[in-house]
Amino acid sequence: MPTKPNNNKTNKPSLLSSAGLLIALNLVVKPIWIFGIDRTVQLTAGQQVYGQYFKLFTYALLPATLLDVGINNYLSRYLAQNPQHFQQTFAPVVLLRLLLAAFYMIICFVMLFAQNNINPTYISLLSWFAIGQIFLGFLQFIRANLQGLHIFTPDSIISVIDRLLMIAGGGILLWMASKNQQPFNMVWYASLQTLCYGISFIVAITILHRYTKPWAWSNFRWRQNWSSIGFMLRNTWPFALLGLLMTVFTRGDVALLSILLPTEKANAEVDVYALAWRMLDALNIIGVLMATVLMPGFSRMLARNQPVNNIVGIAGRWLLVFAACASVAAWLGQLVWMRENTYAAQVFAILMLAFIAMVLVHIYGSLASATGKIGALNWLASGCFLFNFLLNTWLIPQYYALAAACIALLTQLFMLIGCLWLAKKYAKLIWSAKRLAQSLVFLAGCSTAYILTNKLLPTIHLFGQIGLACLSCFGWALLIGFISFADLKFALKWKAESPEA
Repeated sequence: MPTKPNNNKTNKPSLLSSAGLLIALNLVVKPIWIFGIDRTVQLTAGQQVYGQYFKLFTYALLPATLLDVGINNYLSRYLAQNPQHFQQTFAPVVLLRLLLAAFYMIICFVMLFAQNNINPTYISLLSWFAIGQIFLGFLQFIRANLQGLHIFTPDSIISVIDRLLMIAGGGILLWMASKNQQPFNMVWYASLQTLCYGISFIVAITILHRYTKPWAWSNFRWRQNWSSIGFMLRNTWPFALLGLLMTVFTRGDVALLSILLPTEKANAEVDVYALAWRMLDALNIIGVLMATVLMPGFSRMLARNQPVNNIVGIAGRWLLVFAACASVAAWLGQLVWMRENTYAAQVFAILMLAFIAMVLVHIYGSLASATGKIGALNWLASGCFLFNFLLNTWLIPQYYALAAACIALLTQLFMLIGCLWLAKKYAKLIWSAKRLAQSLVFLAGCSTAYILTNKLLPTIHLFGQIGLACLSCFGWALLIGFISFADLKFALKWKAESPEA
């Protein structure tokens, strides 16, 4: 007999301590991946080769919403409120995902063959990207089940397995390319990432099976699950639409650069944009990880009519401090990495500002999603999509990647303001003029720290500059009372089942 998920509340870790473990593991592993492997691959392969790689990756990523159709967000919220229904949802969702994977592969290759410039390398790269996205989609589905059931510690470990494997494998590929004095093979690099996603999926499903015993093979029958699949699609399509809209207005810039500019100019601008966007995308994973833990917690709180103001405020402020420190560090780094390309440095600096807004969207967007008002979020995302698309269509032919970066920043600010308003309306989030003023003062202090570190201490080693600037930003946040260790201590002890927030 399948066993029920263990919902013992006495030994559950707190919501933010779970998020803290998740982020701590990723803060150790992800910088090694970003700066040690992925950044080295960019430099080794060259801007033109990596730009083409990134463009094909975008072709695989844009339709990737079809692999999920909102299932993960729906499941995370639904299981947080109804953990006893886990057994009824698992098999239908697996079967639905298999259907969606086949449809997704077709769409990817239709997009590729719609392009004029096709070669075997492009086909190989897109094939590996698409298979990797399918593995990643199943991995995220398993993690959504773990998060919805509040099994956070194993989920935190699973979140870094793929990157640990990629660090090892990527290091070997870079060493082989250097030893043999050959160009770096991007197809091998894409296949390595796919293999790592596949191994991580196997580990994740093994862990889920240990905690829940979710399957008997007799449950995986198409005939008995058609009604459940239909029910799932009816309930998840609003989440799917939200994911699609956000993916398009967040990641569609590269496709628009390719479409709106002549081929030679498009390739050059995509190279510049990809170099900056890859850094933003890598750093943004912290916001994504925080949201994956907080969304089911918010859902459970709101279902029990628990207040959310304190916990949301603490999470938002600490994440803003992290985002600001990361942006300052990235700005200082780009002065070295892009010293010979002022234009690329400008694009990079603007996208790092967009990163700060994106991180906050994850927090307040998760809270708005947890209220169940997905229709309102879809209207907001539709407005952001139209705003982004129309401005990009107008300005990219004139200002190229710089226009795309500025519009990305404006779009994320628009989305953030909308999420704050929805959270206030539906989750009774209280806005504080004091906290808003502190946020502005804190960001002004971070800008000052960046300028002073760069201008007054140019002889210090780069990592010394980055460390000093980040410590200055963190110390400034403590000094003005924007964050405090007392708040952090409270948050780390707080549990979603607690009657107080």
